[in-house]
Amino acid sequence: MQRFARGSLMSVAALLVAAGCAAQPPALGSSTATVTVDGQRIGPLQVTCTQAGALWTVRTLEPDPGFTAAFDTDGGVKAQAVQLVNLAGFTGDFWAGTVGEGRGSLANGRFRLSGTAEGYFADDPTHRTETTFEIDTNC
Repeated sequence: MQRFARGSLMSVAALLVAAGCAAQPPALGSSTATVTVDGQRIGPLQVTCTQAGALWTVRTLEPDPGFTAAFDTDGGVKAQAVQLVNLAGFTGDFWAGTVGEGRGSLANGRFRLSGTAEGYFADDPTHRTETTFEIDTNC
């Protein structure tokens, strides 16, 4: 009887340790973002947020319309890249140091990325243009 009880306890203990160590994914829809493109507010949109060291990536669950954004939190929030896809009819990019301009901030537990992106509007896809964007998320 003691052998059975000891074996059962060890099995339960191993199961509890394994369950406690397994990272649980965040609930679907627990992170959201609002996006403003060319003065038009879109959202809230469901997003996923991932972090590797100081680099964060935020992306909408649906790629079109949607966005992907990357920012660095080492020494403050710095926007690194933003790709906008068909948001307010605009598709375009910002890349730190090469295309457009961007900045980042953190206030009240929310990240905010803003700046200008280069691309085109759906109603005139042959005309390259620059427009403003702002992404506000609770990652």
